[in-house]
Amino acid sequence: MVENQKIAGWGGLNPVDSSLKRADSEAIRSILIEQQSLIVRGKGKSYGDIAVNDENVVYLIHNKSIKLDLEAKTVICTADVILRDLQDELAKHILRLPVIPGISTVTVGGAIACDVHGKNHAKKGSFGHHINWIDLLIDSEEIIRCSRKENPDYFKATIGGIGLSGVILACEIQLEDSVGNMLKVNNKRLSELDRLLELFEKSTAEYKIAWLKSEKEIVFTESDWMHDFQDRKVKIGRLKWNFFGLLTSRLALKMVDRLRYARTKPSLIEHESKHLQPLDKWENWNELYPNGVYQIQFQLPKEKIVEGIQLSLDRLKSIRAITFLATVKQFGDQPSVGLMSFPRKGFTFTIDVKNRAGIKPELENLVNELSDFGARFYFAKDALMKPKNMVNEPNIQEFKHFLKDKTNGKLQSEFSKRVNLTE
Repeated sequence: MVENQKIAGWGGLNPVDSSLKRADSEAIRSILIEQQSLIVRGKGKSYGDIAVNDENVVYLIHNKSIKLDLEAKTVICTADVILRDLQDELAKHILRLPVIPGISTVTVGGAIACDVHGKNHAKKGSFGHHINWIDLLIDSEEIIRCSRKENPDYFKATIGGIGLSGVILACEIQLEDSVGNMLKVNNKRLSELDRLLELFEKSTAEYKIAWLKSEKEIVFTESDWMHDFQDRKVKIGRLKWNFFGLLTSRLALKMVDRLRYARTKPSLIEHESKHLQPLDKWENWNELYPNGVYQIQFQLPKEKIVEGIQLSLDRLKSIRAITFLATVKQFGDQPSVGLMSFPRKGFTFTIDVKNRAGIKPELENLVNELSDFGARFYFAKDALMKPKNMVNEPNIQEFKHFLKDKTNGKLQSEFSKRVNLTE
């Protein structure tokens, strides 16, 4: 089925006219022969344009196969399987994915392509650390299996490779035992970013994250599993109205922040779905931003992250940006599997910025400042980077050489063209 329509990333920015196609692993071979430029898209939950192409966007459709090996504690699944469905199936067998992102309505293929991470990177790494092998369609005829030992160059280029190395068809994931679905959560208020880094490094908890109401009003959250199973799964709702953007006005968001900060409890018990994947509450919450929303997420080493956060907050304040959900997470020291994977040892800062007329050039200036300061940006969230902002990627040249030498160059996105990864 072919459908022509406007398409954008989750942030709703810079929509383009494109030909949308739905295809299985056989039909996509014909598309690769016939078309000169395309990208494969999962559920479209990346903020920016890594899954947007102004010629062809393909939704890969399999039978959403899930095959468990309970003895080996592995699962083989097709790329179109939704994490939420996979997590539900694993829970029946008291198993879990070692790493999950903050939203469950993404595909397994998308999770690999973006090498997603959660609140436990310091303990368990990113999604790619737990992938045993990937079946990859690398041109119109050949499907290869790649792993750490078999076709390792394709394996490294695919994990975190934002869909440019080939079409992910299936994979095997290493699982872990589930000890419960409830977490003991501890919150600590503090007023200094330097003190926050100390808490991150001293904490032995599996899950750690900090939320910033401001640079002087910070909540550090750590959590660990309880040996307890309860049926309290959060249901995914859907907003019927966007209220003309009023719920994401400056006043409304300040009120939400104040209420959240005031109601923060020192300790509580939460179900995993609410605590680890809080963005599941409303499936279409992005529609509360009728004109779109930017998310800026960057990584810096420990010695530079405080200054990078302060720079960001100061600049956003100076341009009177409407911001929300500023968070800090810690990245551990295990090397990423993928050449272009985002996590590197240090810390990552994330903040949502409401779109408005004239704000894009101001945000591009901020990205340039951060880039000059040494920051690296998460491709899955980006809608602002230019080629010069790729300068801090340590493996950028190796990745470009791989794309030139090992691919036919047809897999492209608006992001890859914007930063000159593809032409």
